[in-house]
Amino acid sequence: MKSLLKTSITLFVLLYVTTIYAQDRFFTHYERAPLELNPSLAGLFDGKHRALINYRNQWPSLLGENSYQSTSIGYDTKVNISESHHFGIGANVLLNVAGSAKKRDDKYGVSIAYNWHLNMEKVENIFSLGTNIAMLRNSIGNNLKWPSQGDGQGGFDPDLPGGQIDNDIVYNADLSIGLNWRIAVGEKLSFNSGIAVNHLNMPNVGFSDNTIGELNKRLVVYTYGEIAIAKRIDLMPSLLYFNQNVFQRISPGLGLKYNINNNSIINSVQISYRNSVVIDAHSINTMTNENRLQTQTINTVVELKNFSIGINYDNGPKILGIDTDSSSYEFSIGYILD
Repeated sequence: MKSLLKTSITLFVLLYVTTIYAQDRFFTHYERAPLELNPSLAGLFDGKHRALINYRNQWPSLLGENSYQSTSIGYDTKVNISESHHFGIGANVLLNVAGSAKKRDDKYGVSIAYNWHLNMEKVENIFSLGTNIAMLRNSIGNNLKWPSQGDGQGGFDPDLPGGQIDNDIVYNADLSIGLNWRIAVGEKLSFNSGIAVNHLNMPNVGFSDNTIGELNKRLVVYTYGEIAIAKRIDLMPSLLYFNQNVFQRISPGLGLKYNINNNSIINSVQISYRNSVVIDAHSINTMTNENRLQTQTINTVVELKNFSIGINYDNGPKILGIDTDSSSYEFSIGYILD
């Protein structure tokens, strides 16, 4: 019975999350992967060169070696045109692997952004328009299990007939655009607010010749920033919303940043909390009669002189209404050259 229950939970997770993530996977600490969030953020930072690496492991305790793993590698730089204009140029790689079939959804992209500075007395405004052009590589292994191969006892019989995959590797072009507004008032306040639309061309990522598996457009709207509330202490509010097909994600958050000293080894320490809700408008989760998954997240970032290190922990939702360890982890490291 215990084995059957575990198998049922695992199958539900695989089916439910595969349905969601046939859309897109997303980093909870999205500011640490700016080129994945919005191509207009390319070149929008204090410095000359920036590199960031992110790794996410989704539900490893529940799914073991079949957990959903994502790695993002990004680099961007600035090309100054004048005092009030500059270009941002970046490259990003996103590697996703999931399930026992080792399904991969990989992206190799280039971003370019135009940044216009409109500075008033004590107020800095930067308006950015960016685009990302990418190649998608979607692949799937041959260790597949089909619903028709169920043995009626919670297991699979590989000798039973299954489905058919026509193409185990599929390549597509992908196009995204975005806008961002950055405002800063001295050291008292700074915010990034933006909107991005991903997969404008809705590439077909299906593996069957007779099936259209369009990657739906994804709308992302966000704002995040820092507000000085005391000497060396900043408040860090954030809000993210995205919509893709029937799925919506709403993620408000609040954090604190303690600025230590620019002359010390550690410049600052951040800790923040986010409550994310993923809503399915068509109630795919019929097994629980619910249409949402809720996740609580703790983010921490330590900033050194040029390096930064981030750790993220997600306390995931219940599966089938049962207390399970559906936690997830993110790790990131960044480098900015002044």
